[in-house]
Amino acid sequence: AWTPGPSGSNYDGPRYTNLGSDEVPGNDTLMGMTFAFDAAILPILSPWATSAPAIDGVISVGEWDDAIRLDVSDVLGMPDGFDLPGSAILYVKNDSSNLYMACDAPPDPSATDWDQVGLYFDDNHDGAWPSASDSSEGNLWYQQFATGDVVDWRWIWGAGPDSFGTPRTVPFPFQCTPTSGNMQYEMTCPIGALGEELNAAPGDSVGFFLYGMDVGANARLGWWPYDVDATTGWSDPSVYGDLVLGDAPVGVEETHVRNRDRLSILLTAKPNPVTSAADILYQIPDRSKVSLTIYDVTGSVVRTLVNTTEDAGQHHVTWDGKDNAGFDVSTGPYFCLLSAGNETATGKLILLR
Repeated sequence: AWTPGPSGSNYDGPRYTNLGSDEVPGNDTLMGMTFAFDAAILPILSPWATSAPAIDGVISVGEWDDAIRLDVSDVLGMPDGFDLPGSAILYVKNDSSNLYMACDAPPDPSATDWDQVGLYFDDNHDGAWPSASDSSEGNLWYQQFATGDVVDWRWIWGAGPDSFGTPRTVPFPFQCTPTSGNMQYEMTCPIGALGEELNAAPGDSVGFFLYGMDVGANARLGWWPYDVDATTGWSDPSVYGDLVLGDAPVGVEETHVRNRDRLSILLTAKPNPVTSAADILYQIPDRSKVSLTIYDVTGSVVRTLVNTTEDAGQHHVTWDGKDNAGFDVSTGPYFCLLSAGNETATGKLILLR
């Protein structure tokens, strides 16, 4: 197992350069390799789905344009050897009834029994499994079989991983196929009150862990959070990442600008309405100059929260309900404008005093 240090830490490792392609190690050169890893795992911000996907196991052009796209490849090699970036691409979106996910696995060219994606949910995000005999939280296995694709639910309680309910099949829409040249998975997890359903609501944050398995190669192609060892991390919800379910575009009115098949900018805020402070989360696809500004209904600048160059990925900033002079602003509607490069997104916040 490999444990990352603080965000921004550097790590040294060996790299051999093969000379002459003769597979003789004696004339090879040992070189040093240093890389940096950002150990801060930011939330997955699931956007509100403008349309439900066709769950047919094929990630069709345009079908997931309204989803967030994440590379969850096993680039750290935990526990069975690393995979190159692009080995596991995850798409996520939701509406009020369902959480939709898709996974593209280019290194897996064919379907093998037990190929699977595992989803683990800490529904109430308390970092622990429920007490004994409570079947409200657990995991779902979306599995490929020649006889038909199957979704199994298993509830977990107590300290885990030894406290399991008996797995049972649930009728969740799911299909995976290699028809596009490699394995692709499309999955649905209903949002509801049953144990096997995701017991949350749009706008909620839940604890989340995911892995993708190519059984034919006996390899995990990817998982998230990617700083957790996939062989053990699933059993401990205290190390799960945050999955924030998108809310309907009423409280936060989102504008998404898309670049081909990826979501270019995602902007959301929580809580909304705001009573004291709001955590504003956003994602950008490339390193670019970023500004995030709060405006009032007259179009006047209230507060500039971000004005700098930032790397690609997810970021967050807190607005404390004050203006640039440090004074509390009055109750009412406000607008936040996010600009990154030549793309923008806007959101509406309601401030209540």
